[in-house]
Order: sequence, then C-alpha cells, then structure tokens
Amino acid sequence: DDCGSDGSGGLFVVRPEKEWNSTADYAIEAINSTISASGLSAAGLGGVIDGVAGVRLERSAFIMQNARSSSGGCISTDGDLNLDGNSELKCSNVAAVEAGGALRVRGILSIQPGSLAELKNCSARRGGGISVNSLIVDGQLVVAEVTSEEAGGAADVQGDLLVGAAGDVVVSSASAAFEGGGILASSVEVQAGGRVSFSGTRSGSGGGALSCGPIVLRGNASVQIANSYAALSGGGLRAQSLDVMPDAIIEVVGTTSGGEGGGMTIVSMIQVRPGGTLIVRDTIAESAGGSMHVGTLLLSENATVEVSNGSAAASYGGCIFAGTLESN
Repeated sequence: DDCGSDGSGGLFVVRPEKEWNSTADYAIEAINSTISASGLSAAGLGGVIDGVAGVRLERSAFIMQNARSSSGGCISTDGDLNLDGNSELKCSNVAAVEAGGALRVRGILSIQPGSLAELKNCSARRGGGISVNSLIVDGQLVVAEVTSEEAGGAADVQGDLLVGAAGDVVVSSASAAFEGGGILASSVEVQAGGRVSFSGTRSGSGGGALSCGPIVLRGNASVQIANSYAALSGGGLRAQSLDVMPDAIIEVVGTTSGGEGGGMTIVSMIQVRPGGTLIVRDTIAESAGGSMHVGTLLLSENATVEVSNGSAAASYGGCIFAGTLESN
C-alpha cells in the first residue's frame, strides 16, 4: 500500500532498459494468486503495474484502488491482458492523466468465460475506464461511474469489440466530452447469446451510449440502451450500419439527442432480418428523427420493428427520418 514511482509501475515494472528479446507472450503471469494494492501512483505508465509484454491472470484476483498514473491508472501493458480461468480484476477510484483510467492495453484485452473485470469510479482524458486496441468479452465486464475528457467514457476501443456467447457487458453512469458516452469502437459484434447493456450514459457529441462503425448482432444476442443522451447525434447510439440477425434484439428506451436521431443515428443502413427485433420508444430529438435517423431502413419479412412515442421537436420525422425504406 501507499507506494509511488517517479517513473512507471507504482508497485512493479517489467520494462528492461535494453530491447525486449524474450519470446514470452507475458511479462507478468499470476496463477492461483491474489494481489491487493491501494494508494499507488506512478508519474509514468501503470499506477500499479507496467509491463513491456502482456499480463495474464489464471484463477487469480487483482484488486486495486486509489491508484494514479499518466496512462493506465492500474495497469499498462504493451502486450495483451488476459483474464483466464475464473479470474477477477477489480479497479476502483483510479485515474490516468492521458489514456485508460484503469487499464491501458496496447494489444487485446480478453475476458474469458467465468472471469470478471469490474471498473468503478475511473477517469482519463481518453478511455475513462479502458484504452485498448481490441476487446474480447466472453466473461463479464462491468464499468460504472467513469468519465473521459475526450472519447469513450467507459472504453476507447481503437479496433474491434467482440462479445462472445457467454459475454456480458454492463455499462452505467458513463460520460465522454466527445464521441461515445459509454463505448467508442471501430466495430461491434455480439455473438449469439451475448448481452450488452447501457444505462445513464452521456456524450458531448455523438452516440450517447455507443459510437462505432458497423454493428452486427447475431442470433439471440441482446443489446439494451436506456436513459442516455448525446448532444449532437444518436441519443442511444451512432453507428455506420446496424445488422440485426434472426433472434437477435436491440432495444433503445428513454434516450435523447440534442441534434438528430433521438434513439439512434445510423449513417448507412439498418437491416432487420427475419426473426430479428428492433425496439425504439420514448425518445426525443431536437432535430430530425425523433426515434431514428437512418440512411436506408431495410426490413425483412417476419422482422419485428416497434417504434413508438418519438418526438422531433424542431424538424422532420417524429419517429423515423430515413433516406429510403425498403422491404424484402
């Protein structure tokens, strides 16, 4: 407890002065271990841990609180961060000046089935909870009470977000001054059985909960967004495209945009396939598309689309503003 570093790694650092020539994937591995740290800080990277290569937990628990650094309030790694075999990673009351209030991962953050990452009360300039190249969630990710001065209130994912069949992502009380009040990602895929939920998120630009490129929801996947706000576009989400496959469901409720798309703004196309479900209700936009603002809305036979109680206060499309509407 209560350690500090004028460089990197408030507790420990694996970053040799000479070039890292090891073939090992991980600089730090914890197996059947418990590490608890509090009150740590680093002027450089990693308030608790800084690693030149990856970090791996197997049947282990890292519990960290009250940590600070320039990037990666708890952990910074130039490799991957893997939570394997029923591991737990918990960070609370942590901050980074630059990227990743809790975690800065230049590789892949992978949360495997049975494992949990829980991040609470975190902040950073970018990625209030997490700054990561790619994010794979097959276990549980819980992020709450996080803020970003730029983008990605809970997570700034420079690449892809993949939620697996056993994955469960829960984001609440997150905010970003710009894009992605909850999560900013290049693309999002939720596999059959995966679950994602957002509540109480805010963006100063687009995507109150989620801002990304294409979104694909596969069979039995579920995305829920409630009580989110975006200042400019997409009160719930802003994306390049949305593909809702058979048996998948996305529900956006009680969201508001200060510009277009009270529930969502989809730049290109929304496609709801047979058996897929899209629900948008109780949404408000100050500009066009009280519920949805979309380039093309493509509805398949036996698809379910429920849009209700949308309001475009000062423009067109109280519920839906679409460039084209197609069915097949």
